[in-house]
Amino acid sequence: MDDELRRPLASGAPDGENSTDLSVAGLPVHIDSTHYLIHPVGKIEEREGYYGSGSSTSGGLQSGDRIVGNFGNLRFQELNSDAFTGLTDQEVRIQSVEFLRENFENTGKQLLLYKLVDTDTNEDGNLNFKDLRALYISGIDGSDFRRISPAEELLQDYQVLQAVNRLYFRSMEDVNANGRLDADENLHYYYLDLASEAAKVTEYFPLKSQEK
Repeated sequence: MDDELRRPLASGAPDGENSTDLSVAGLPVHIDSTHYLIHPVGKIEEREGYYGSGSSTSGGLQSGDRIVGNFGNLRFQELNSDAFTGLTDQEVRIQSVEFLRENFENTGKQLLLYKLVDTDTNEDGNLNFKDLRALYISGIDGSDFRRISPAEELLQDYQVLQAVNRLYFRSMEDVNANGRLDADENLHYYYLDLASEAAKVTEYFPLKSQEK
């Protein structure tokens, strides 16, 4: 993408200037062994003939099986097809998309894992990195796109363990929204069975034996 589209904007358009959000798409990404192109989609802001990066840019940087950036949607295009399918109608800010390759090699299932923001949790009128992150999952074509981490909990970290074909993650009750674990808050532990068609999220309790 041209550097002009990456140039930061001042907060809000100055008085007397008109601004218009324009939808744009980044160049497509292809993940090896799959039959789809993935087009990151976002918005840029136009101010009197000047284009700059808005709150949802369209670029996506690919590193192997992972796409990182800040974009508002994805469009999927099957190889040798001119048809496009959108990921979601929901307003989101997608930070990363990861193809679960080892799971594909073990189970044959082609899944994408997303880290994104879907709720204005700090109520500042914007979806951005200051809001709580969430984990989503979908098929390689964007189908069955759904949230797997609980609402109102701050995602901490996650990992895939192929020995049991599970995605493990933990999240935190960030009651005072300070981004760290305090004495009156709890960590929660979950796993998702990646081999199961139901793809059910289960909470588990590794510290339960320590409770009195």
